[in-house]
Amino acid sequence: MSMDQDRRRILSAAATTLLLPLAAGCSARAADTPFASTSWRDAETGLFMRRFAGTAAPPRTAEVSGRAEPVDIDSYFPNDNDPFAVNRSLELGEGGWTLQVIDRGMAGVIPDPAALWPLNMVPFGVAFNGTILDPSGPWYDGGPADPQNAFDRACSGWEYEVTHPQVMELVGVPDILQGHVQPSGMFHYHGYSATLVDPLRTGAGNADGIQLLGYSSDGYPIIDWRLRARDGSAVRLESGWRLRGGARAAQPQTNPALTPAGQHDGLYVQDYDYAPEERRMDEGVLTIALDRRNGLVLGDDLPPLPGFPQRHYAYVMTPRWPMIPRLFAERPDDSFGAIIPLERGGRPGRSRLYDGCGARADAIRGLDGRGRY
Repeated sequence: MSMDQDRRRILSAAATTLLLPLAAGCSARAADTPFASTSWRDAETGLFMRRFAGTAAPPRTAEVSGRAEPVDIDSYFPNDNDPFAVNRSLELGEGGWTLQVIDRGMAGVIPDPAALWPLNMVPFGVAFNGTILDPSGPWYDGGPADPQNAFDRACSGWEYEVTHPQVMELVGVPDILQGHVQPSGMFHYHGYSATLVDPLRTGAGNADGIQLLGYSSDGYPIIDWRLRARDGSAVRLESGWRLRGGARAAQPQTNPALTPAGQHDGLYVQDYDYAPEERRMDEGVLTIALDRRNGLVLGDDLPPLPGFPQRHYAYVMTPRWPMIPRLFAERPDDSFGAIIPLERGGRPGRSRLYDGCGARADAIRGLDGRGRY
């Protein structure tokens, strides 16, 4: 979709939406991390926009339910398999990555259900404690997992799942954190962690209602999986992804000549298939399966986020895979792509993701002919 088409679609949606006060947490500071998120409507273009500012790091400590002592995040790094300390000088805003998005959530844009954009190693978004959400892992190249090989040099199309215990140990991801530190010192989450969710809920005085956790790189809010229906009854949002059965075989967007051996056990992203269950009642709790992007439309039978349009789309972080979504509804903003740039100081950066693919790159990397970004 062209920028002009995108602009017309958002303006059309916005024309029927009253810009309400920002939701709690939309302009916020979490613990000792000076994070801020600001949404506004641009006078020239009419587009809703959102920018982020503050330190690109989590609070130093996190209060987690059921633990007597706060979790000291910095104390986990460096570790034997992750020799980098948390860098607290990285900036989300001016002087750093200057992160911003077209705010499709505040505009009430409902994405096409069939629209799927692969991550292509672009971070999925930013949490409202300043932390980057980046679930991408290293790639299978015919040998054992290699944390030094973040790129798919053999063009297999099979990506290691970092939240699998074997990979977590290899790359130094503590279980309580579900995240670790890149060579730049950027701490980022790979999975669903109480060190992210619990402090945000506690800070908002929100034990089990709808909770805003962050914003995606393509401009939609990210919420927690627990919320309540309009009548106050408990609702649980669950992933529709399941482990495939049997031995691994070539999948769409993979190289059939290079398929890892073994059973589908969650070691690879491609071990999962989308097979949602019907909505159901489990012990009095309504359980609703999410779409392929791990998202849903709020405002029909479920209430919208406070301060957002009466009907809007949101991604969901879930305890079960994918935890952090692995597909975008729209092309992510270039500012998030710059966190791991295509080129870095004249040297290959994220562009190396496609090394060795040649003419096969689009078939193995893309979805519906999507180009590189």
